[in-house]
Amino acid sequence: MKKITTFVFLIFICSILFLNIIIADSEISFSERRTLKEFPELNFDTIMSGEFMTELEPYLLDQMVLRDNFRQLKSWFELSVLSKKDVNDLFVKEDHIFKLEYPYKPELAKHFVAYINKINDLYLKDNQVYISLIPDKNYFLDDNYLKIDYDDMIAEIKSSDLEYIDIFQTLSLGDYYKTDPHWRQENLSEVIEILSKEMNFELKYQMHDYIKSSFNNFYGAYASQSGFRVDSDELVYLSHPDFEDLIIKNYEKSDATDLYDVTSLEGMDAYDVFLSGASPLIEIYNPNADTTKELLIFRDSFGSSITPLLVGSYEKITLVDTRYVAAEYLDQFINFADQDVLFLYSTLVVNNSIMLK
Repeated sequence: MKKITTFVFLIFICSILFLNIIIADSEISFSERRTLKEFPELNFDTIMSGEFMTELEPYLLDQMVLRDNFRQLKSWFELSVLSKKDVNDLFVKEDHIFKLEYPYKPELAKHFVAYINKINDLYLKDNQVYISLIPDKNYFLDDNYLKIDYDDMIAEIKSSDLEYIDIFQTLSLGDYYKTDPHWRQENLSEVIEILSKEMNFELKYQMHDYIKSSFNNFYGAYASQSGFRVDSDELVYLSHPDFEDLIIKNYEKSDATDLYDVTSLEGMDAYDVFLSGASPLIEIYNPNADTTKELLIFRDSFGSSITPLLVGSYEKITLVDTRYVAAEYLDQFINFADQDVLFLYSTLVVNNSIMLK
C-alpha cells in the first residue's frame, strides 16, 4: 500500500511538472487581480549574482498550473480542518466575504477630523460644507465579531466644523457586494434622497429613469484576496441618455471620457467601470443641467459609483481623491467659490486616515 501511495504521488508531481512545461505562462491573474511574474532573464551575470535563482522561485509559484484550485484548497483546509475563524483576516458569513477591520484607531479618527478641518479652513469658508460616513460591511455583523467603535468614530466626526449627514440607517448588508467591500450603485436611492434633503438639491432623475446594465461575473477584492470558492456578484451600473452629452476631464487618464469604462469589466478590477477607477481629480460638466449649481466631492473609491446618480442635480461636479494628491496643491486646479461641498468617506479610510495626503 505504501508503494502504491508513493507511486501515485510521484505520478501527480510529474504530471504537474509536465503541465507547467507545456502550458503557456499567463500574464495576469484575474482571481488575484494582479500581474504575474515572468520567467527571469537567464545569462551568465544573473546566474553568478544569484539574481536568476532569487527571481525563479516567485515565477514558479505564480505560473504553477491549478494555482487557483490550490489557493481554494488551502483556504478550505484552514477554515474546515484547522477550524480557523478567518484566512488572512477574511471570513465568510451570510454568503458575504468580510475583512476584519480591527482595532479601532481613535487617534486616526482625530487625525481625519484635523485633516478635513484643515482643508475647510484653507479653501471652504465661503461654501456650504457637509460630511457623511459610509459604514464598512462589518458594521452589519452582530456583536460576536470584532468591530471598530462606530459610535465613537461618528461622535469624533460630529466634532468637526462640517455639517454631518447620517446615512448609516439607509443601508443594509444587502446593499453591498458579497465579494467586495463596496456598495451597490443600484441600491443607493435612499442615500441619494437623504443627501438631496440635507444638501438642498433637487433630483432630476429617479431610479426608474435609469437604464440598467449588468455584468454577471464580478469577483471583488475580497474574493481575490481570500482564495475562497464563492459565487460571482452581479455588478449593475445605471445610465441615462443625457449622460452621452457629459464632458468629463480626468486629470490622470486623458482617454477616460465616459462615466462608465466598460472595458474594465474584462480587466482585473471590474469595479473600475465606475469613472475608470482611482484618479486624483475628475471634472464632470453637464450641459443638460437645469441648474448652475456646482458640487465638490472629497471622496474615496465609494464615491465613484454614487457620483453618476448626482450628475443630474448639478451643472458641474468635481471629484477629489486626496489619497493621490496633496491637499496643499488643490487651489492650483480648483476654484473653490460658491459650491456645495461633500466629504464622503468610508469608515475604512477614517480608521486608516494616514493614507490621506
